[in-house]
Amino acid sequence: MMRVFAGATAKSMPVMGSLVLLLLAMLWPFQSALAQDRRVVAVETEVRGIVFRIPRAHLHIRDGDGSFDLGLRVDDLSPIRLIGLPPERDWREAMRVRVSVAWNSSAAETVAGLLQNRLTLGIVQTREASTRLDGPNGPPPPDGLIYFPARGSPAETRPLPSDIFKPIELARNPETGEEWPEFFECNVSPRFDQQPTEVPFQPISCEWYRVFRGLVVQTSLERCQLAHWRRIRDELDQLLNSFIVRGPEVAVPPIRGGARPSRTINPVLIYDDHP
Repeated sequence: MMRVFAGATAKSMPVMGSLVLLLLAMLWPFQSALAQDRRVVAVETEVRGIVFRIPRAHLHIRDGDGSFDLGLRVDDLSPIRLIGLPPERDWREAMRVRVSVAWNSSAAETVAGLLQNRLTLGIVQTREASTRLDGPNGPPPPDGLIYFPARGSPAETRPLPSDIFKPIELARNPETGEEWPEFFECNVSPRFDQQPTEVPFQPISCEWYRVFRGLVVQTSLERCQLAHWRRIRDELDQLLNSFIVRGPEVAVPPIRGGARPSRTINPVLIYDDHP
């Protein structure tokens, strides 16, 4: 009897396995439909006390400390996917915006320190501003910006020289009224008036450092876009403010002399069925 029972059980195992697989196959479309119906549409992340709810289409990268990168079209600040974007389209159409924490110092101190570091190293002409771009016969600098041309040529200085642009009017801390530092650092080029429509288009990359509500904002863009810097700054501030769901007017200041926090800020996923 035992042999007969054991034999019957062994023979029935493939049949039972087939039934389980059949049941899973029948349930799979239902599970897939549930997964498709509930989609992640935004991510909430905290950056020094300020909580941002960032639409998924805008989000490029998010770091464990809460810092994040956005991919935006430079003309209207609508979202654009940076991954896989061809370089010629990247510099013509897009810009990358990084909102970061800046540990152990305030955002204003961080940006001011970055600028002072470049001046101290002699990467740029530190004393005399120029009224003409890229030489005495060049066009005037973009409206509202002071132009400090690079000192020397790339072959004469180490590290490579950079052009610096500083806004004449700076944003201010709404709590203290003090000015927030801001500057553009751009690669050196023999021409400023190159148009994005020219073929081949040779981009001149710039990094724009400034302070937004006590956070460091670094924007990567092409140098011809400096002509629109006021519009971009205003629209970017509006966009970032629209992402904020709660938090102080100015980010929580750092703990002086304290070690960098080791905790990881976990994101909160917002689904399309979120009330």
